[in-house]
Amino acid sequence: MNSEERRRQIASLTAVNGRVTVVELAERFNVTPETIRRDLTVLDDDGALHRVHGGAVPSNDYQTRQTPLDVRSSTSTAAKISIGRAAVGLLPDSGLVFLDAGSTTAMLADAIAEDPSRVSPEVSFLTNCLPIAVRLGAAGVEKVE
Repeated sequence: MNSEERRRQIASLTAVNGRVTVVELAERFNVTPETIRRDLTVLDDDGALHRVHGGAVPSNDYQTRQTPLDVRSSTSTAAKISIGRAAVGLLPDSGLVFLDAGSTTAMLADAIAEDPSRVSPEVSFLTNCLPIAVRLGAAGVEKVE
């Protein structure tokens, strides 16, 4: 069997099985694991599958990017708003609070913006999310990085 045919079969097996391993493919096609690794790299480069540790998964099962914040914010909105409002009451009187780039932490930023007086001026906020930093800054929170 030539490499092109083997790669077609590997792509098909990956799509059907959901995951394949280097070891099982090497045994199935009676080639070395190194040959299979090269095949998987070619198929990954072509977009036919995605390499993972020890094997491969179908390309449609592999999420390479996170869902955008505005899309995540529209899911379970009422619960996230409630969590954000409740979390304002749990903020410390001083210190550093890190807000990750999450849709629920964005709702905390919105809750702070609703009533900035509930946040002590001794609290500093650190975030890796520009929209959250903008919300906090627009609310008058002085210490946002």
